[in-house]
Amino acid sequence: MREARVAAPLPPPAGNSIVLYAGATSSRPPLIPAGRPTRVQENLRREAERIARLDIDYNQSWRPPGEKEAWRMDCSNTVRYLYKKAIGIDIPRTASSQYHELRQKGRAWVVPLDANKQPSMDYLANYLQPGDLLFWENTYKPVRTPPITHVTVFMGSDEKGRWIMFGSQSGAQEGFISDDHGGPDLYVFDPLSPSGGYTTGFLGLSEVTGRFVAHARPLPDSSL
Repeated sequence: MREARVAAPLPPPAGNSIVLYAGATSSRPPLIPAGRPTRVQENLRREAERIARLDIDYNQSWRPPGEKEAWRMDCSNTVRYLYKKAIGIDIPRTASSQYHELRQKGRAWVVPLDANKQPSMDYLANYLQPGDLLFWENTYKPVRTPPITHVTVFMGSDEKGRWIMFGSQSGAQEGFISDDHGGPDLYVFDPLSPSGGYTTGFLGLSEVTGRFVAHARPLPDSSL
């Protein structure tokens, strides 16, 4: 097991609305030295690729072999199924409850913003680990608090140096394995890209844009 180096705390990330209602602190996750993927991380990647090859549509009702009931393969249930199937970890049903439970355990962190009020790429390069859950807020009008509305799993980098994530989403972004209709697949992860959103206010003239805001770690640090 590699020894984690704990970095100094960050100041509160100004302008990141999730801090206001999620009780976020200025802590950072353990700093894990870079290395080859562990067996657990490889299991996650292998199972993610297997699920993607099933060519399931976004939000499709699908009954996995051995399961008594169908799973609706939206974003959060796809992430939940991956963790259950690959390594036997059961996480909550919705993206919001996944974030909340891991936050309560000290295993979720708000991503600080840079000088341009964008997610800090330096922070992500240092602290993001394959297997981490990636969270967006306000990709549609939220009905829960916190308004975390989308989740995927970080898979590391590909041979071209691009960050890759696994999850289920609409066909707006082309995946790597399944047909280009969305659903569970591997996708490019761009923390700076807006995602979804909704209108509000009088006549719907105000627009709220979905954005990447946080990550969490169901995996124990000893498996990284």
